[in-house]
Amino acid sequence: MPPNFNPVLIEEPPVTTKGGGFLGFFQSDKPDAQNTWIENAFPQLASGLFTVDIKKKEDSIYHFGYIDKNRFSTPITYMPVKSWNHWVVETAAYKFGNGAATTAINKVLIDTGTTNIMMTPDMAKKYYDLLGSKATTTDSKNWFVPCDAGDSMPDLTFTFQPPSSSNANLPGGSSDTGQKAYNAVVPGSFLIGNLSGKNDGMCQASITASDKTKNWDLIFGDAFLMSQLVVFDMGGANGYSGKDWPERGQIGFTPKPDLDIGGKVNGAETTTTTTSQTVQISGSNPVQSDA
Repeated sequence: MPPNFNPVLIEEPPVTTKGGGFLGFFQSDKPDAQNTWIENAFPQLASGLFTVDIKKKEDSIYHFGYIDKNRFSTPITYMPVKSWNHWVVETAAYKFGNGAATTAINKVLIDTGTTNIMMTPDMAKKYYDLLGSKATTTDSKNWFVPCDAGDSMPDLTFTFQPPSSSNANLPGGSSDTGQKAYNAVVPGSFLIGNLSGKNDGMCQASITASDKTKNWDLIFGDAFLMSQLVVFDMGGANGYSGKDWPERGQIGFTPKPDLDIGGKVNGAETTTTTTSQTVQISGSNPVQSDA
């Protein structure tokens, strides 16, 4: 886990279940697997969804069962989930820095349990080539960059294109949905991770190369999620997916209103250190866990 992101342990009621990702947010395999933690929890919530607001060097917040209109104040772009038991959606294009966009359909796992952004080797190399000699690697999978690279790190842009025939219903609190292509921008400064451990002024970079081994091409972990507000809508009995959408739900994306691309919040560098996360369930009082 990144140094600015601390997990929350929830133990009531005790339950043994198969799961994956942060707190078992994946959905269960077919046909005979037991429900995951999140599937057991959803029938008890006001709405079958949870929202994720992971922050850089600040407290991160998960809301279960509702969408906080104070946070999600801009239109949300919903994408249908493409996998039965994983939160997989499709991107239509990507762009590194100020370069031209590359049109490419990629299946992307949106994973709260992964720290980095995992790309194909060709994509990762294309990004790090923009940094020249500043980026170093010994295995073409993991890279290191100067810890003070800051705004010199190129931004990432991934394009989500909602289906034109979408009949998706709005979860309560969505305010509005975006039907146009949505460009999710990850500030380059978010892509500088932990110290290398060699006292050389280098830090681990948050884009990792990985060959495709499962039913997705890319993985968007916390380095991506820190730049977005995200709605995970289960669909089905408690969800809101329309007839043209897969029964396993949809994921909504919207920019953070207080994020100024370039790694600054409200015009100033963020320097607070994360000490906790807040989990709020169906409008109840927040529960914090100090780690």
